[in-house]
Amino acid sequence: NAAKLRHADLVVWPENAVDLDPFKDATSGVEVRAAQAKIAKPLLVGAVLRRPDGRVGNASLLVNGEQMTEVYAKQRLVPFGEFMPLRKLIESYASRAELMPVDFAAGTTDGWVEVAGRRVGLLICFEVADDNLAWDRDYPIAGLVVQTNNATYDGLGQTEQQMLYAKVRAVENQLPVFVA
Repeated sequence: NAAKLRHADLVVWPENAVDLDPFKDATSGVEVRAAQAKIAKPLLVGAVLRRPDGRVGNASLLVNGEQMTEVYAKQRLVPFGEFMPLRKLIESYASRAELMPVDFAAGTTDGWVEVAGRRVGLLICFEVADDNLAWDRDYPIAGLVVQTNNATYDGLGQTEQQMLYAKVRAVENQLPVFVA
């Protein structure tokens, strides 16, 4: 219910919630902006973006009014999920490699958003398990937001594992960790 979300400082959609690049696909961009307009609060969206080199990127977009900005690109990619290690070798032995025809591009910088006057760090999916990405930043943060697509892995243990990592991150630094 959009009315309930109007009390939030930030609304978060999970990783890959938008799988058509909203910067390049007009319909996708219009729909994301319309959803944000309904809640009238900043919206952090997990999106798959097309990069100029033909690869795709797993990113966090901040949508606020007509402004839509990429604020983070996932740095630690998942082998066989976001890139194919030893692609040529694997393709010569396994036809299923064609199911992932394009590798994702990794981001290179930390991401953050401002929430209620505080800087909150951003992570995507299993990056929550990486000590360096979680806390080693050149600026203070008041907590973390982790965007995941764990619904894809329901019943396989990944959701529980990542929630345990999130709890460890919260306890070790005594800061909130929010998981979408």
